Amino acid sequence: MVIVSIWQFAATWRAKASLAREKEYRTIADRAVLFQEGTERQLAELGGRLAEMQTRLRSVEGILKDVE
Repeated sequence: MVIVSIWQFAATWRAKASLAREKEYRTIADRAVLFQEGTERQLAELGGRLAEMQTRLRSVEGILKDVE
């Protein structure tokens, strides 16, 4: 009877520990997804800025060629 109780207590403790780890992993995964989404937005913004700068640079190059 005592052995069964000890075994049941250990099984319950392992299950609770497993659930706690899974919750921590889910929290880490959720944070990683949010970070990744923020990074994607920043990259898209930087891509737009780079395209605008390329357009401006081509314009300046054209003006410089006309001046020469």
